[in-house]
Amino acid sequence: MNRTSGRGAVTLRWRRGGRVVWRAGEPMTARQIADALIADQAPQATRKQAIDLQATILAALRKRDGVTVVGVGAPARWKLSAP
Repeated sequence: MNRTSGRGAVTLRWRRGGRVVWRAGEPMTARQIADALIADQAPQATRKQAIDLQATILAALRKRDGVTVVGVGAPARWKLSAP
């Protein structure tokens, strides 16, 4: 299955993004999360791919706001919510 589209692609990105926020230990913007996810990818993502990934991550974060993650400030810096 192509991991860039189709069923489960957003879930896979959410899991990876959640791990990035958890490892960072501090609130991060959607752009910082996306940059961390594509930093060690080969071949490098195009600008459009990076923007699309950032938009996907932001949508997933907003969907889970208050449940799994908490957005703080403007621009929103996201952190994992307390269990």
